[in-house]
Amino acid sequence: MTTTSGTILSLPNEVLLSVADHLCLGDLYECNRVCRPWHYIFRQALYRNIDIHDTCSADSLVASSIPLHAIRHLYLANQVDVHSATMSAFPWSRLQSLHTTQLVLESIPIQSTFLSSLTLSNVQMETLAPFFTHMGRLTKLSLNLTGGGELLISDVDHILQACPYLVTLELQGDVLSSSNLIRQISSSEIQTRLSRLTSLAIRFKRFDYDAAVPWFTYIANTLHALRHLTLEGESVMVDLVEQQHQRPINQQVDAAFVACVGVTRLPLKSMRLRYLGYLLRPDLYLLLVHRIPNVDLQGIELQLCREGWLERILTSMHSAVQSLSVSMVYPRALCTSPVLRTCQSLRELTIGRTSGFCSSRGHWQLPLVDILAHATSLDSLTLCQVTLTDADDNNNVALDAGIHHRLRRLVLKGVVLSNHVFQRVAQSCPNMDWLEMNQCKWMDSRQQQQGQIPTPGKIHLPQHHLRMIDISQSGHLYNLKGYQLLALNGRQWLKSTSKKDQSREIKTWQQLREAHKIPRRCELVNPYTVTDLEIWHHGHLELSCASVEHFYFNGSRVPIPLLLS
Repeated sequence: MTTTSGTILSLPNEVLLSVADHLCLGDLYECNRVCRPWHYIFRQALYRNIDIHDTCSADSLVASSIPLHAIRHLYLANQVDVHSATMSAFPWSRLQSLHTTQLVLESIPIQSTFLSSLTLSNVQMETLAPFFTHMGRLTKLSLNLTGGGELLISDVDHILQACPYLVTLELQGDVLSSSNLIRQISSSEIQTRLSRLTSLAIRFKRFDYDAAVPWFTYIANTLHALRHLTLEGESVMVDLVEQQHQRPINQQVDAAFVACVGVTRLPLKSMRLRYLGYLLRPDLYLLLVHRIPNVDLQGIELQLCREGWLERILTSMHSAVQSLSVSMVYPRALCTSPVLRTCQSLRELTIGRTSGFCSSRGHWQLPLVDILAHATSLDSLTLCQVTLTDADDNNNVALDAGIHHRLRRLVLKGVVLSNHVFQRVAQSCPNMDWLEMNQCKWMDSRQQQQGQIPTPGKIHLPQHHLRMIDISQSGHLYNLKGYQLLALNGRQWLKSTSKKDQSREIKTWQQLREAHKIPRRCELVNPYTVTDLEIWHHGHLELSCASVEHFYFNGSRVPIPLLLS
């Protein structure tokens, strides 16, 4: 501890405080109690992030012993009266980050601040524009326009000229507009120095059908340092201008193609094109993402699957893509396609479904074994809102029992799967040490097909040393009805055996502790790993592994060492 403390204390205070900004409040308290030198440093971090929700909380803040000069990141709700006597003495010049509404911002002496990060909601660009003259030091800006607000290229251009040091820009509005954009682009002055913007995120609910061409043209001609680009529509479906009123295809293809070619010349490292509907044609998807290492294509529309464009996109990526997230109506088209083998550098894969409920319909059933057989280089796999089944009978590339996959992290969200499918996959992935299950349903498909009552399934992983098990709202794991839930080293330490016990919803670890009178303090046998952890799932699942370091139950960490008594 002495050597580690000496090494940490040798760092500059600003570096230590920057690290402390990423710690949760509980960890900050623990760091504050390590020793006296740590206390002098980390006590400042305890007050760097402050939220003020109303005038009463502002009065309490000033009346407390909290040093106001230590506050660096401030959240101000719309109910706070900035002109009050309490807030008049606030040291605005020391703030680095501010999160508030435009109405509150107009009451703050913005000319006296030196903000580097600003997040505003309920924004009206017409009235906010004069304030940008006092924000020349901003490096991060996030604006959420009021209802009906249009996202215009002229507004982005004005922001970039007023804030030359801006690195991250996030805009959220109602309509991605193309009204009079061609004139705005041609009349805007050429910047004498290139924009420093490296991250641009634009989120909208609707769009003009011809908005893609001017927006991509502006991005390609202005943002030469851009590394991360996000275009995101509504999660359900972006409203469409009537498709039959499209421009002549020969004119539109040329303009859109030229604009997207300009974007491909930027040094992009990640691109998120989510729920864009028909804003982009399939060939433009292919053109934009074929050289990007990290790609997010959630909400790919049905036409991409039926016309074979998805296979062409994956083939064009080849060895460039390292992280891929795809969410579409029929995800089975991706899983059963051998084109995943062409993505030799693919390390992280996320597959999800955009609509419908979990069911046994064929186009929603994903053969998990086939996914691993095709994507042989995966380290992390995330599956959302799908049903996992055995290998496809028509697929000859299924993962053999003797072949081991390199997968280390498996995340299941809203997934329906059976015990034997999970058992087979886990045995094929001996290096898997991270398992997350959120709102999952366990079933035995074989017994259900035969009309039998499912019996408790047993998943035995004697070789797996898991670093993390995170289970939340999966089946009836949190519902005590006389079933054994958890067993440790052959001893029953979490169970409800009395027949008089009433059914009770258990959602947190604290409730489990109170229900079973688990001692809060006991002798520590092994504070790091626990052997033979078995998770009983309401009579349907029994999961055992060699060891586990961290176990989370419905968001609460289970203090496993305290249970070894």
